[in-house]
Amino acid sequence: MKLKDILNEMAMKPTLESEFTKIVKKLQKPYQTAREESIIDTIESTKSNLEGKKYYDVFGNYSRYGRSKFAYFSLFSGYVYGRERVVTSPGKGYDILKMKPKSEWMPAVKKLAEESVKDFYDSFIAKNTAKFSNVIKGKEISNISHNIRPASLTGNVIVECEDGSGFRASFNIEMSVSVKGKVFNRYPTRFHDVKLSDGTTMKSPSEAKMKKQF
Repeated sequence: MKLKDILNEMAMKPTLESEFTKIVKKLQKPYQTAREESIIDTIESTKSNLEGKKYYDVFGNYSRYGRSKFAYFSLFSGYVYGRERVVTSPGKGYDILKMKPKSEWMPAVKKLAEESVKDFYDSFIAKNTAKFSNVIKGKEISNISHNIRPASLTGNVIVECEDGSGFRASFNIEMSVSVKGKVFNRYPTRFHDVKLSDGTTMKSPSEAKMKKQF
């Protein structure tokens, strides 16, 4: 067989990293749509509490509107709401909030949903493919199945290899805070039901043991 043919054959064989990426990417678009709908629902559900209210009254008493709703309002106030001047007397008055047409603020919603979901998914994929790469070490995959939840990226992946080995990996997302107060996500991956190529099972599997023994 010529070198070119060998390379082509190698390129066609699926790897765990590539198959895992495909699986997760398929979940991304539906979740992005759901994220957009969630943001829209939040914006529209706050309309009765915000529209027509004095601009500075809202900011001065945001706790009564709920912190999560105020967070959305703060984020989108420039996109979703304009100010309308109410004149009480010559040279005096105040600003009230006026929601803009949906067509004007939808691009901002789509952009936020797209960027936040992409960052979330890209980090999850990068962290886990790096872990899998250290475990699989080029083994050929015969089957991969999953029950990953799109919104939380929690669940399981079951991997079967051509040499008879396999495992189940479970995923979770943990929010952490650095010593400097920065919020970030951790992506712990735990291994279960590990079967080695000789047919034996791994007792108390860990990431470190998987790197050495799998």
